[in-house]
Amino acid sequence: MMNLQPRAYGMVFGCALCLLGSPVAVGSAVVFGDYYRLGDDDPGAAAGNTGNATTVDSALWRLDLGRAGAPAYSADTSSRAVGSKLSMSFVNSPGSGGPASSPSYYSRTSSASLQTGYGLETWVKSSVLTPVDSSGYAVIAAVGDPFADGFGILQHGSNYVVRAGTMEKTLAPVSTDKWIHLAYVRTFNTDDFYVLGALLDEAASSTPATTLADTFALGADVFDAQHSDLFNGLIDETRLLTYNPLAAGAFSPAEFLISPVPEPSSLLLLGCAVGFIARRRARREFWNRS
Repeated sequence: MMNLQPRAYGMVFGCALCLLGSPVAVGSAVVFGDYYRLGDDDPGAAAGNTGNATTVDSALWRLDLGRAGAPAYSADTSSRAVGSKLSMSFVNSPGSGGPASSPSYYSRTSSASLQTGYGLETWVKSSVLTPVDSSGYAVIAAVGDPFADGFGILQHGSNYVVRAGTMEKTLAPVSTDKWIHLAYVRTFNTDDFYVLGALLDEAASSTPATTLADTFALGADVFDAQHSDLFNGLIDETRLLTYNPLAAGAFSPAEFLISPVPEPSSLLLLGCAVGFIARRRARREFWNRS
């Protein structure tokens, strides 16, 4: 039996890479100040283990997050989250008459300055249709106080939302069995909202710009003395970006940590390429036996 020639393998895999896409390169004009992979860059991290005392910031600022409670590493990730093998699981329940006595979250208080363009992206999969706290909110990822002069991506009731001061924008309904990529980008006085890498809406900003990333939190509201607005579910691949729009130009969603979905026509072409190789191999085997 003849083996498939290396050149034929190369053609198949080349088609696959071209049609299915590959991880997106980071543009040099956009600075990713914080990048929390939530396991993949944490030393010794393994699914099922309690998260490390600090989870690594893999971006420019190197501002690691400190652990509270017992968030744990999970092997449950989205197939479209670029390069992800681990995520972080948060399990929180309200205590008697209030928030949990030992909430699980990650946070930092180190500060960093933001330029006139900034944004936040995260992969999330909530395990509850409504948050456990009486406020009805659960913080997924927040820069500063999202209810005052900061911004964040939260769960509010059965919806994922962006919150920045008094502004709140619904992004998508919560589904407890599906991962979703959510993002918010502000450029001067314009807010852009993204779901799965696609622009959902654009609106004039209704709140003052955030100039200082004075805290960063995953899984809880660290501005509340009781650390309420607790999140239940999985969080992965979370980044804070900042840039100068005058130098960088318009922000491109190609920067996001999300692999593209191939178009049906691309899948058809890939199938044709694979079929061509299979037919070519069959003909060669037939003549070899003759």
